[in-house]
Amino acid sequence: MVWFHGGGFMIGSAAWPQYNPSKMAAVANHAGKPTIIIVVNYRVNIFGNLASKDLLEDAKAHGQEGVGNQGLRDQQTALKWIHKYIKGFGGDPTRITLFGESAGSASVNAHMVAKGSEKLFSRAILESGTITMVSAFPLEVQEHFYDQVLRYFHIEGDTAKERVEKLRKIPLDDIFKAIPTSHPHRPTVDGYFLDWVPTFADIEDKNPKLFPEWLDEVLFGCTKDDVLSCLFYNLQLGLHFRCNVERRSNEDHYRCYQQCS
Repeated sequence: MVWFHGGGFMIGSAAWPQYNPSKMAAVANHAGKPTIIIVVNYRVNIFGNLASKDLLEDAKAHGQEGVGNQGLRDQQTALKWIHKYIKGFGGDPTRITLFGESAGSASVNAHMVAKGSEKLFSRAILESGTITMVSAFPLEVQEHFYDQVLRYFHIEGDTAKERVEKLRKIPLDDIFKAIPTSHPHRPTVDGYFLDWVPTFADIEDKNPKLFPEWLDEVLFGCTKDDVLSCLFYNLQLGLHFRCNVERRSNEDHYRCYQQCS
């Protein structure tokens, strides 16, 4: 089983304590069904999702196809490695299950339709998220957000190469400070890695592309305390916060959050 964490494609880490898979592995082993559970880190924020015509031109100059989706590509690289080598760890490459919550769930859904991810897994579990709901952006929309990033850092240039080189020289700390939390971070429908993303009409019409023939089973579900697992380092604190909120007036909600975090 391969786990992709959530975080809105903006934050998150496989090292977060609430994602520790050791208890789940112990339960599976105790039930007589030993399971290898792998948690995957992937790039988030603008490092995992920034896309534009400038970056597409830069990618082509380096012999690469497509643009954006850096985080999803990280995941796909991990899947290719797992599929190739898991047998050496006692696993079965024909019985790989992807699972994730929130953005991780949307990531699982993305790999169901992504170029190059086919047959790298055979089952999928989606917990509170699809690529339709999270909305992968077309390149034209990503271009607008890329221009915002350039304005944050007062970057100008006559050519795509000049603008990309200036952007690469900005220290990481400066990027974290300058990019507001309201800045959208989403995968990209780039015509290569993601050349199709299901719409709600596709779901309503039961488009067969939603469930590729090579995929054995898909399980959909909702995660009750989804966002709480991201707001608090400890789910117990998150549940405490929720219980307190249910007993308080609206003006006390923020104060309650501060006390619990």
